[in-house]
Amino acid sequence: MPKKRWIPTFLVASALMLIIVAGPPRTYNAQAQPAAQSLPPEGLTIPYTGQLSDESGQPVPDGTYDFAFALYNAETGGAPFWSETQTGVTVRGGNFTTLLGLVNLLSKEVVERELWLEVALRGPRERVFTTLTPRQQLSDATPDSTSSLSCAHTHLYEWWEGSHSGHGLAVDNRYGTGDGIRGYSNSPTSNYAGVYGVNFNAGPGVYGRSDGGGPGVSGHSSSHFGVYAAGNNNSLYDVYGDILLGGIYGEIFAQGDWLNLYSNNHVIVDLDNDNNSSGAFFRILGGNDEILFTVSEATGVIAAGNQASMAPTADYGQRLLYAVEGTGVWVEDVGTAALSEGEATIRFDRVFAQTVNVAQPYQVFVTPISQEPVWLYITAKTAAGFTVRGVTLDGAPANCSFDYRVVAERLGYENTRLESFEPTSVRGHE
Repeated sequence: MPKKRWIPTFLVASALMLIIVAGPPRTYNAQAQPAAQSLPPEGLTIPYTGQLSDESGQPVPDGTYDFAFALYNAETGGAPFWSETQTGVTVRGGNFTTLLGLVNLLSKEVVERELWLEVALRGPRERVFTTLTPRQQLSDATPDSTSSLSCAHTHLYEWWEGSHSGHGLAVDNRYGTGDGIRGYSNSPTSNYAGVYGVNFNAGPGVYGRSDGGGPGVSGHSSSHFGVYAAGNNNSLYDVYGDILLGGIYGEIFAQGDWLNLYSNNHVIVDLDNDNNSSGAFFRILGGNDEILFTVSEATGVIAAGNQASMAPTADYGQRLLYAVEGTGVWVEDVGTAALSEGEATIRFDRVFAQTVNVAQPYQVFVTPISQEPVWLYITAKTAAGFTVRGVTLDGAPANCSFDYRVVAERLGYENTRLESFEPTSVRGHE
């Protein structure tokens, strides 16, 4: 039958005064929390985390410090029944983390007693240890109990430092029913979060994964953002954004009736971020993936139903203006000109001429502006423009004005006409 393993927890929180012989007085706040670990069969280790600060409350200088730990049966006096000295403990920003039992392993029998912890400290360039007072009394606990070996504590200023390939803090709650990590913040400003993650290398600041039915990362706020993300994107053309969806199909679902996108200036949808393919933007409705609106490089803008724009009116509110749709891709220009001695030559606008294929046949429609009947007709059409002639009913040259409308095929779309449209599923994985 496998031997049952016990992982004790050790929490310490107190304000301890230390007078360093070689320097001014400093205040040491030692605080700790349990950390999951794999214990050797011959003994136990207990996580111990704290902070060192001077008398003004500022963290002590970074460096390596020496600690002497001892366990007693009483608050004062007596001889220790366990002790060890740890040298070269790294202190960074005033924070440190170590394991009691790292040098001299603790036994089950030791931690079953009424425990009082005494800590002594030796700073850099100091020759002797100075004992912190008072000793800390620890609550009773047995290896088989569900309570933890702890005393009243908080977790202010704690620092968990991992190895170059390990975790700074690992919490294993796979057999529990609650949260692995839950963070709260009562900060009156937005500078402090419930959970804050930083990575100084290539990995993410916070990484969440779910192998079950729940989310990998969940955020909730009753008065602010549920999740806040800020990437290193200082300009429009930076490579990295604020949120990366790493799956094959990146998806955002809204459980409510609305999904709102807000911006102080622009909203950009890049359908080919890797610059190696063409994609499409779809707006769909219903379980049958009925496409209402799509945009792609290949097909352009396609909408189901009528295409319209909203126009304000002075007396009748917003009204819809409907687009005129054709069987091909046409570009048109309109204008007004005047006949002189019965003739006028209209040259194409230079910008308009570069948007159409004037080498292909185009259409011209003219309407006279006159108090008497005038017959207008086109006598020439070239790549530069067209010529209009006009006569009255008695055959005399007309000198009236006229309106014209020119319709030509858009450059690059000369052969586009009543194309079929059969899009593939817009939910690739369904």
